Amino acid sequence: MKTKIVLPLLAVLLVTLGITGAAFASTDLQTQETQVLHPNHRALIGQIIEIGEDQFTAEIVTGEMLTVVVNEDTRYRSRREDAPETLAFADLEVGMWVTVANVYDDNNDFIAKLVVILPEDFDSSRIPEHRVIGSIQQVTGTGFDLLTLQGESQNFTMDDSTRFVGGLAGQEDLALDLRVVVLASQQEDGTLLAKMVAANPDGPVQLARTTGKVIDVGADSFTLFTRGQEEQTFTISTDTRFVSRGNALAGLADVEKGMALVVLTDREDADLEAPTAKVVTYMDGKLLSQARARGEVQSVGSNTLTLTGLDGETLTFSLDEATRVRGRGINSLDQVEVGMKALVFYQQTDEDTLAAQGIIILQTD
Repeated sequence: MKTKIVLPLLAVLLVTLGITGAAFASTDLQTQETQVLHPNHRALIGQIIEIGEDQFTAEIVTGEMLTVVVNEDTRYRSRREDAPETLAFADLEVGMWVTVANVYDDNNDFIAKLVVILPEDFDSSRIPEHRVIGSIQQVTGTGFDLLTLQGESQNFTMDDSTRFVGGLAGQEDLALDLRVVVLASQQEDGTLLAKMVAANPDGPVQLARTTGKVIDVGADSFTLFTRGQEEQTFTISTDTRFVSRGNALAGLADVEKGMALVVLTDREDADLEAPTAKVVTYMDGKLLSQARARGEVQSVGSNTLTLTGLDGETLTFSLDEATRVRGRGINSLDQVEVGMKALVFYQQTDEDTLAAQGIIILQTD
């Protein structure tokens, strides 16, 4: 039981810290192959919410959406008992929980080296819901104050269950102005209990993801009409990488109006009028026409599902035999219950009909 608790904590920390292959391989999750990964590798643990061509999007416990690019060198493994010996990208499904070992190459592109499919009964509720990066401002006998990257002060308590990793042996190593990453869970009294604390002298490269259809192509740029109904131009440089099956999208010359693309850029360039694209890849154009709704199931029947969204709005979705249901050990509609948290992918087929194409059951708060 202890391994099941500690493992998710380590996986989330690896998303932030980029701990070396030897440290990551010390958990039970990885195979020996992981030990030979690029020394600049990182890892994440999350639930697949979208699959495109040569890439997929996973939601990690912090609520962040991370796009992972795969290539011909990506390996696939499974911890499910009924899994075949040989797996491929096509075996990934929306709703699966996965751990991904990635490398940032010399261009800081986020490329999957190993994708591990976790068991269907994987308990994501063990993963702390808060991940905070900041510098130590004060240390007391029972906790510490952190100045976050957003300039806010947050207090964390500690107890015998708090673990120290990433070069920290214990509370005595928490020095003023030390930059750390903290994984914490909110207690019943509202306080944040630090479950893990690790040194974080250099933050990871943060990439932003934009999806949309190409509406214009220039000499050294192209413009997308994004999912957010906005126009966004991206500059292409000699460092921009184009990733596609069979090298069908080799460069800007192959970009055409109407294409559905995924573009990764540096988060620090988010305010620029035309940020430089770091990675450009295809996505399934059908995914752009899908909308999403997240909330709590209010009712479920053979043909409809009603959801109360995070904004309080109630939506009713039509269901048919093509509607896929995944997540948290649930594989069919008859397993969905009132009160469950769900993410619904749907299309509005007419003025009054919202057709659910996929339902992912999420972890309960």
